[in-house]
Amino acid sequence: MDFLINPLALLPLFVLLLYSVYGHVTRKPTAFDTLPWVGLPAGPLAKLRARFSIMDYRSVFASSWKQYSSNGQAFLFPTFLGQPLIVLPATSMQWVADQPESNMSVHGLLKDTMALDRGILDEAILRSPIHEMVIRTELTRTLGTTLEPVQDELLQSLDFFWGTKTEWHDICLWETLTKIVARTSNRIFVGEALCRNVEFIDATVGFAVAVVVAGTLLRPIPESLRDVFGWPLLVANRKYFNTAAKHLIPLIDQRKANILKEERDETSKLEEPFDLLQWNIRNGLKSTDRREWSSTLIAKRYMATSFAAIHTTSTMSTNILFDIASSPAELDVVDSLREEASRVYNESGRVWTKGSLAKLVRLDSVVRESMRLGALGAFGLARKVTARGGLVTENGINLPEGSHIAVHSYGPQMLDGHYENAATWDPFRFSRARETLTSDAVTHGGSEKDTAGILKDRQMTAVTTGPAFLTFGLGRHSCPGRFFAVQEIKLLLVQAILNFDIQRLEKRPENSWSGNAQIPPTKAKLTVRKLEVPLAERKS
Repeated sequence: MDFLINPLALLPLFVLLLYSVYGHVTRKPTAFDTLPWVGLPAGPLAKLRARFSIMDYRSVFASSWKQYSSNGQAFLFPTFLGQPLIVLPATSMQWVADQPESNMSVHGLLKDTMALDRGILDEAILRSPIHEMVIRTELTRTLGTTLEPVQDELLQSLDFFWGTKTEWHDICLWETLTKIVARTSNRIFVGEALCRNVEFIDATVGFAVAVVVAGTLLRPIPESLRDVFGWPLLVANRKYFNTAAKHLIPLIDQRKANILKEERDETSKLEEPFDLLQWNIRNGLKSTDRREWSSTLIAKRYMATSFAAIHTTSTMSTNILFDIASSPAELDVVDSLREEASRVYNESGRVWTKGSLAKLVRLDSVVRESMRLGALGAFGLARKVTARGGLVTENGINLPEGSHIAVHSYGPQMLDGHYENAATWDPFRFSRARETLTSDAVTHGGSEKDTAGILKDRQMTAVTTGPAFLTFGLGRHSCPGRFFAVQEIKLLLVQAILNFDIQRLEKRPENSWSGNAQIPPTKAKLTVRKLEVPLAERKS
């Protein structure tokens, strides 16, 4: 024990202590040290308890916007069992949107907060999301060609899941829409045969739900332990994937064989399937990474795309239809939408095209307005800071490497400031101005005023992003599938209102909040009946 008395023996410990003190004193304070918290409970250990407590979310969102974000200040929002979210001020929106993936990563955030790399059963899908490029190019480029099969599938799906009874009957809206969206999306994703296969559709819907559930359960588990302790939590994901793969992989193998045969023998021309799966297969076969040729990986990419489509489109459609059904009687929302849809349909030769859908400005306004108030979350542009050593914002906020950031979307979209009476669902908020612009365009006949009106008109559509409408993001990471999703939603609504009566609700079933995520009423009912003669088919 004599070495403990010798001062020289304590020198290394002293140096280590001195180094620690120096590092603490000279360390540049980060956002976690300097920013105020919101939503903290009263009493001791407030920051720790905030990670487990349920708060009055709407009140916290409103007060944090008014006190901080709208005044150019950032704050910290507590998250369940995780690091607090750094919510940057509204003035930082464009700065965040302009950051490259090497500085801020959407996929890195999804990996941390939803364990999405595990949930979709392969990290390569997040690390190299080439399926998103296929959506951004092939799917968006061929939107007009998808109209006929989408419309056909919607008509059959609505009859199948909503029923053909001409007497009033109840349906669970979210549940039926999830299956309708799954069938309709898969018509374009994989073709007619599989989209109507009950086992396959049930597997894709089950997988979409399992990804969300597994992500919630995996989030508290440290990244280094997720493979060990998270394995049992992915049983449902693997089960649903294996069921879907039973149908997908033989189809992928056959299509790959056809492509390779065609490349070897130019005379063996086969009809090219028109669907997302075929585009993904061709994209995979072009890759220099041989793993992308794997039928299993192509199937997993397919399921990841299906998950995103089913989850977002069914949620948005549920919100829109509940908003329409509960709208004030004096607004005549359903009658106004029916008049517009019937008129445009007949004027367009009784066929839906991209051009005719674009003329449904009232319907487009309803969609945008419901997405404004029914946004999937209170914060948008969420990212993980991936820059080595962190980043410093244009306002001087030090964002540590690995931290999670976002900007306020609840404030700009749902509170007064950008929109008059912002908390009120105003179905024709955007169409009133657009219909005025159309009238002016006819009056002025192609003048400079008309051109300016067209540009303004485009800024009010359901697919247009902006600082006061972050539902689909902003900038380079805006949702690549939003054009297909909105087109599908519009066709769904058109077919619903022209082929069914929807009984008016005196009170809209309320959405709920879990953290900063908004959830539609998944168990609420809607009362409908099939029209004996569709409105668009009736003679005036």
